[in-house]
Amino acid sequence: MLDTETAEVSGTRCHVTDSVSVGKYTAFGSFGHYRFGGTWNDGWELSIKSNGLIGSAGIRVGFKYIDFSVDANSLYSMTSGMRIHKADSSAYMGSFIGMGHPTLASIRWDSDDDNSEISHIAADWETDFFRKGVIIGAQFGKQYVNAKIESIITTPYSANREYFVKDSSHLAIADIHYSFDGTDNDIRLHYTNVIANLNIIGNTYRDSSTKRFMFVPLDANLHLAELSWERLHYALHASALRANVQMEKKDERFFETFAPNRLLAPSIIQALSFTFLQQVYRVGADIDIFAFAAGAKINPRLSFAGHTIVPSIDIQGYYTYDEMDVEKTSETTRLIAFDSRKESWHWQLESFGTIISLGLSWEKSFAGSSHTISLDWNASQIVPLDFDFSKEYSDGESERNSDKSLKTRSGTGLFRNGFASSLAIRYSF
Repeated sequence: MLDTETAEVSGTRCHVTDSVSVGKYTAFGSFGHYRFGGTWNDGWELSIKSNGLIGSAGIRVGFKYIDFSVDANSLYSMTSGMRIHKADSSAYMGSFIGMGHPTLASIRWDSDDDNSEISHIAADWETDFFRKGVIIGAQFGKQYVNAKIESIITTPYSANREYFVKDSSHLAIADIHYSFDGTDNDIRLHYTNVIANLNIIGNTYRDSSTKRFMFVPLDANLHLAELSWERLHYALHASALRANVQMEKKDERFFETFAPNRLLAPSIIQALSFTFLQQVYRVGADIDIFAFAAGAKINPRLSFAGHTIVPSIDIQGYYTYDEMDVEKTSETTRLIAFDSRKESWHWQLESFGTIISLGLSWEKSFAGSSHTISLDWNASQIVPLDFDFSKEYSDGESERNSDKSLKTRSGTGLFRNGFASSLAIRYSF
């Protein structure tokens, strides 16, 4: 929804999965491709991209009172779990543990000045992670409830490449589901809380020496709640998101947010830069995000000659209010002289509008067999009715305001702003 010349986010995903059960054994596998990208342009271009092929396979073994499972995927991760339950599975509890070494993203920074000492930086973000958690659930008549608590810890991974990114992080995730499956009424309630402490580090490696040129400490807290009620061929639903991200400005030496001098190749210029001219940046940020959406969905069911067709239309109203404050301190050292300059930015976005979704589901059952084939298609479009985006800048001496509104933007395009589509095909036998 923002000016796509300054910021842009997009992504696609394709996924195929299958499973087979024989007695107490269930084997499953999947294969898919994903792509996600984000770009920020402000006199330079910073892009973050993640894409690749994922293949996974696993097996579950179920006994009367205990189940075991293990699965692995091509992102170099493996997870195993155990679940203890009553004979009728009306109550259960379990635990899981996993580890892996995935490549999270590819990060690239490009300067508008190709003649600068450092015109571009390209680095892969890799990590080693260890995850563990517990899950508990129960069924009371037509009511189901389950809760999961998970912890993910990452350790820095060092590579012998010119540029690479690593992290030292801890994530705590709490997830709660409640559902009521009535004869004509279904109720769903879902709540997720994520608390994250991230330390993202950028390194350069030359001549068997590793130097840190970036240190980004982030503290994040996210709350997501969803509620839905469905009766026959219509439903009501609402969701709310509240998130806060803070980046603390470190004043300690060697904890600069960015230290471009350490990116220079070994040379006399580099030696002089450390001795006579050194510039570092310390950045602090505070991001607050709030979004709420609520609406209704209609999905009549039409059946004839073994075919089932379910068209749907979903209309939601949304409201979002977001703020971001960034403060940058530029410190320059020249021999015994020291210069410090502060700059600050404030972004504010407020918008409300509608989200319109159209869907179509088709299922074909084959007479005399249990085989079925189905197709599901969905497309959604955000339609802002009011859009207020402002940016304020201060360098300690002057302030400048620049406002941008949806009405004055041009060249936005249907597929570049708030559009999403999905297609799924299933065959069961």
